[in-house]
Amino acid sequence: MMDLSVRDFTQGLPRDGALPTPAPGQVWTVTVNGENKGAVLIASVRGIVVTAWPVTPLRAAVAPAFIVRLESFNSEALVVWPEAEFGLTRAALGCSLGAPLTAKQVEGVARAAAAGICGVITSACETPGWEG
Repeated sequence: MMDLSVRDFTQGLPRDGALPTPAPGQVWTVTVNGENKGAVLIASVRGIVVTAWPVTPLRAAVAPAFIVRLESFNSEALVVWPEAEFGLTRAALGCSLGAPLTAKQVEGVARAAAAGICGVITSACETPGWEG
């Protein structure tokens, strides 16, 4: 049996009580002990918990689901994986990298993913059908 205390789980939490304020459609880094471990697109926010979709570089994707472009990454194509949605605390978020989608577009992507549709999404929502 593993002996873990609550204190062990709170080592990396902010001391001043301030948590990041994410919104649906934003891409954030995920950090552990101050070290970036990956990136996610925020799907929803519920109190101190967010649901998020993993984000990977296009070159690392085997079968891209949805592609977004972030100006902060020189408009590099990034793959968003809505079918791999998971929840995490806002304390695990590092910094915002931009907002390639609106909340309405996130809802449209979620519906499309649930229907088994994939495609390219731009911040201007130029792809017909993704507007929500």
